[in-house]
Amino acid sequence: LHEELDMIQQYLNIEQIGYANQISWNINCPEKYEQTPIPKFTLQPIIENSFIHGFDNEHRYTDIQVTATRFGTDVCIEIENNGACIPEERLGQITQFSKAESADGYNGIGLANVHERIRLRFGPQYGLTIRNKEEEGVITTVIIPFEEAKTKSALPDAGCD
Repeated sequence: LHEELDMIQQYLNIEQIGYANQISWNINCPEKYEQTPIPKFTLQPIIENSFIHGFDNEHRYTDIQVTATRFGTDVCIEIENNGACIPEERLGQITQFSKAESADGYNGIGLANVHERIRLRFGPQYGLTIRNKEEEGVITTVIIPFEEAKTKSALPDAGCD
């Protein structure tokens, strides 16, 4: 998880240049969760969607919050933005994690891929949830099992950090 969080920090630094400092973010992950294995490139597509779908003429300033918390035996990583909400019909399509193209030309393959890789690695009870915030913005939650720190050699080679 530490490597994934570092990668999105770097990604956000790059986006900050392209969006002329109209982005703020905060990444909050207690150190005890940083060694939790997570498939590579799990968080970046979610962050990228905040820019592709949430940043528009009405939402010129983007704030992204990434928070990792423990919930029972799992780690929940919430990625929250203050951009545009997802239309309800489209949200229903996205949360089915199908790869069908929508009317706006987006196929949802990024989130479907992330969801499926998490489920393949950890089991069907894990993956993504996506919901609109009440006023504006979207919260995507990544649910993975919490695992105590292990050496890299003890982890199966499944594309996990």
